[in-house]
Formats: sequence, C-alpha cells, structure tokens
Amino acid sequence: MSKYKVGMFGGAFDPLHKGYLHVIERARAVCENLYLVLFYSRCRDRIPVELRYRWLRGTLEDMGSRASVILLEDGLKTKNSSWEEWEIGRDYVMKQIGAPVDVVFAGSDYLGANIYERLYSCPVEYVGREETDNISSTAIQKFPLGTGWNAIAPRFREWYRKRVLIAGVESTGKTTLTEFLAKHYKTRRQLELGREICEFCYGETRMLPADYIKILHRHAAAEERMFESAEGKVVFTDTDAIATLWFAKLAPFFDKEIKTIERLAWATIYANKYDLILFLEPTVPFVQDGWRKEISKRERMANSEKLKQMYLDGYKGICPIVFIDEVSYKDRERAALCQVEKLLGSGSL
Repeated sequence: MSKYKVGMFGGAFDPLHKGYLHVIERARAVCENLYLVLFYSRCRDRIPVELRYRWLRGTLEDMGSRASVILLEDGLKTKNSSWEEWEIGRDYVMKQIGAPVDVVFAGSDYLGANIYERLYSCPVEYVGREETDNISSTAIQKFPLGTGWNAIAPRFREWYRKRVLIAGVESTGKTTLTEFLAKHYKTRRQLELGREICEFCYGETRMLPADYIKILHRHAAAEERMFESAEGKVVFTDTDAIATLWFAKLAPFFDKEIKTIERLAWATIYANKYDLILFLEPTVPFVQDGWRKEISKRERMANSEKLKQMYLDGYKGICPIVFIDEVSYKDRERAALCQVEKLLGSGSL
C-alpha cells in the first residue's frame, strides 16, 4: 500500500533531465496517484510546451508510470511569481486533480520558504541537489552537446540533436561520406531512397512523375523516423528533396507535372531543419555503377553548379552550406569531420 494517495511534483522540464527523473521515481514509489504539473510561459520557454508535453508523456510511458500531466501557464516574463499567482495556479491544479493533495515534492531551493506548505496544507518532501548529482536545466542549457548531454532525458535530446545533409551531383562520394560520418559518430544515417526506386523502374528514363512523388514522401518519412529514433548528438542524411527535384526537372515531363513535384519538394525542404549542409564538389573521379549516365567532365561541373545554385537559393537564410572540394576521399572525410566538429563545438564544451 502506498504511503500517499495523491502526490504532486511541478517543474518546467525545460529540458527534462536525470535530476527530475530521480524525483519522479522517488515520488511514484510512495504515491498511489502522481500528478506532474508542467509549468510553461510563452515569454520564457526555450523548448515549446507542445514538445515538452509529448516528450514528458513518452518518458513516463517508457518508465512504466501512469502519472498524469497537468499543463499550467503563468504568463510571467520572469520566474518570480506573486503570491496571488501562486494561489491562482494552486486553484487550477486542485480543480484538475479533483482531490486533496497529500504530498508535494520540491527541490531544496524551496526549502524554508514554506510556499507549498501554505498552498496545499500538506507535507512537502524536499529533494537536495546532492541527490540528483547537482544537475540543473540551467547548467545543461550552457553545454547541451557536451557535459549536459548525458543528463538530458533521451526523448528531450531531440531538441538539441543536429542534422547534417550530404549533397552533390552523382558520383561525388555522398553515400560513402554519409556512412563514414555515421560510423565515426556512432549514430544513425538516412541513405538515398531514390536509387532503390530508380533501379526498380529499370532506370531514370522509365520513371514516372508519381515515382518522384513517392521518393519525396518516403524519404521524408524515413528521415524523420531515423531522427526521432537516434541516440547520438548528430545524424546524417544522404540527399534531400532538392536533389529529387533536380532529377525530376531533367526528365521529359510536362510543366504541370513538374509543378506538382516542385510544390511537394519545396514543402519538404522547408519542413526539414538541417543545421549544416556539406555540398560535395565533383572533384573526385566519376565512378560508373551501372545506372549513372556517362557525361563529360565539363557537363558534370556545369550540372554541379546548377544544383549548387538550387541549394543556395533553397536554403538561403535557413542553413549554412559548406563546399567540400578536396580531390581525395580521405581529404574529404577530414574536411567533413572538421565542419561537423565546429557544429557540435558550439554546445559541446
């Protein structure tokens, strides 16, 4: 039999971290019914409440906990609430719970203030910083990709995880580099899906407009699944919707068909949140794999310039693009690693 019937623990969970998880575990061990109050403010929040709510719910499911989550907006620009605001929040929480609160769990920074004792007229169990390895959301926010990474609850790491796109014309080593980077960082990657569909159609000359639409849909869905299921600080993607649009424009389709593909492609492009694009210049030898169209070096360079301009136009003001023009695969790997380290270094001290 549980020590308490109804328990409550509140926090911004911005982000949810191991310190919070320790308190939740402690609370659910002694409470028959546990309520988590997720405080949010559109003025102060770093992670939108919509994401925190679903990730918190998912984390509770992962823990096998049936704790309920209550959203409480305060609307204040700072964390310093007036006593009236505390009472308004208390009344709302009590209405949502629909029963007296038997215990409140709180951090030791509230010890001595008697805020929760006065509000809920019940025992308050304080959790000291030493019990949670001195973890705090403020400290995590300073270096989320470094010292703070392991303290962040797994589902909340998605907010900080970086996306890197590997782009370029055919036979520039995109797949090879994507595989190398994913292996180096022990993380997930999404390879090009267009190749699989192209081979199924017996080459790009026999592809229909619907095939390009299928590529756009499937690649976007697969990339999102990959990103959400990843555990590392960074993930890598080989090719995106701009490349699919590029190949579609080379096909002998009608303007109406191209415009349909184009609308979907740009919608997909703007939905993606890449943090870095590595564009591979065609400065390595062309390799024939049985499906690629043989073209001259001049035409290959011209195609690369056209595709490059599509990326510059499409991601202008959205994502930085770095051009990799090294003439050996090893040098390309080193150049790519340097750029990814710079990206991660912004929050990995």
